[in-house]
Amino acid sequence: MDDKSRQSYTVMILPNPTSKTYRFSVSRKSVKIVLSMAAAGAVLLILFVVQYFYMVGNIWELTLLRQETAVQKSKIEFFGQTVDGLKRQMDRLKEFDVKLRMITDLNVPADAGRYLGVGGETDAEAGGAASAPPAGATPEGGGGEGGTEVPIEVLNASGVPQSWQEALMRDIEDDLGTLQIDAARQERSYQELTEAIEHRRNRWASTPSIWPVKGWMTSGFGRRISPFTGEPAMHRGVDISVPENTPLVASANGVVVRAGWDGGLGNAIKIDHGYGYGTLYAHMAKVQVRVGQRVKRGQVIGLVGSTGLSTGPHLHYEVFVNLVPTNPIRYILN
Repeated sequence: MDDKSRQSYTVMILPNPTSKTYRFSVSRKSVKIVLSMAAAGAVLLILFVVQYFYMVGNIWELTLLRQETAVQKSKIEFFGQTVDGLKRQMDRLKEFDVKLRMITDLNVPADAGRYLGVGGETDAEAGGAASAPPAGATPEGGGGEGGTEVPIEVLNASGVPQSWQEALMRDIEDDLGTLQIDAARQERSYQELTEAIEHRRNRWASTPSIWPVKGWMTSGFGRRISPFTGEPAMHRGVDISVPENTPLVASANGVVVRAGWDGGLGNAIKIDHGYGYGTLYAHMAKVQVRVGQRVKRGQVIGLVGSTGLSTGPHLHYEVFVNLVPTNPIRYILN
């Protein structure tokens, strides 16, 4: 061994001034080995500490991810339940839509049958072939428990495994797409229903369905003996006897097209109600509307009198349908 390798360090230990001194020598090589081992240990310790904190961070992050996943799972399930509720509500709206269309005589969709009630006993039920098993019976293959199980992993349309969350989200997206289509269809349907009901409401309001006055009908619609000539003649309306100056009302909504003196009819009013309907009020004592004025059903338009060819106070009332005189009683509801 060379001199360099034989070099060493002497360590002296003196416990107290009067005690024996202890000496020992350590070679330089040994010191280097010890220091190298200490350095390696320190490095390993540092690496261990770093790895420890890294693992702690991962565990903390994993815990947060699990918590977030649990929250997302709850939200997804709640969202799925909400979508199911919307689907049931949409089915109820479709059923209501079908009923409204049947009431208003509109075209009913081809698939309306699934929203109408059905019932009755099937052949299998009548013969008992498909009757429910008795209470306590066990199905073939052993007993079991009810309920819906969600698979941990399912296959999508491409055969690729996916988590149940992904499968549920895909179903929810499909359901939302269907709901959007159904909502647009229902919006168009309700718009059509609104227009149809509005049309019918206007038509109903334009139908002369109430008595202009309440009194005694002295002459009906049709052929009769004329009180002026004594000959058979066509009576195009009805005569209602009431005291003079009794207020009379319009039998439906409309526009006054004639108001004033009209020969043998005396003071008369003619109203165009639209939809082919028209009415005439004659022998009035006073006219209280003007030509072009819009009137409402039940609105006072004048006073009963005995003007023109008349034998006494009464109202002569006529109803026209497409300009053809029609028996007013056919339209009176009150």
